Amino acid sequence: MDNSVIPAKKTHINQSITKIRSNYALTYDELSTLFNVPTEKIKNYNEKKVVFEDVKAKLCFSTEVVAISLLNEISDDSRLKAYMDELYVRYHLNNTILSKLTGIEESNIEAFIKDPDAISVEIKYILCIKVVYLLFLFSNRHI
Repeated sequence: MDNSVIPAKKTHINQSITKIRSNYALTYDELSTLFNVPTEKIKNYNEKKVVFEDVKAKLCFSTEVVAISLLNEISDDSRLKAYMDELYVRYHLNNTILSKLTGIEESNIEAFIKDPDAISVEIKYILCIKVVYLLFLFSNRHI
């Protein structure tokens, strides 16, 4: 028996892969492209044949699988608030700095945090695009 093929119990990862395949009609080949993991490895893992040997790869892959499986279960407004929280916590931004960087009035940012429906869709769109860009920019820093 090949050492890489070890019976594995069903986990939340298997359930997430199944959910992704079902909800988005993705094939194992498409999942392979999405997660940069060989098709057979995903298929074997999902069919409970393989346990990943590299724990770091398993954690990274698991996080991506779970995140994709929840993609449409979290409201866009909640996701934007979470991205803003990430900027505040990880990169020490605040409403004032975010306002200056995005060109959106601080009062609109504060209103969005309290009630996402308090600002127009157009302002939310601008806020979202710029928040996502800032996250992308800061996450690619080389310290």
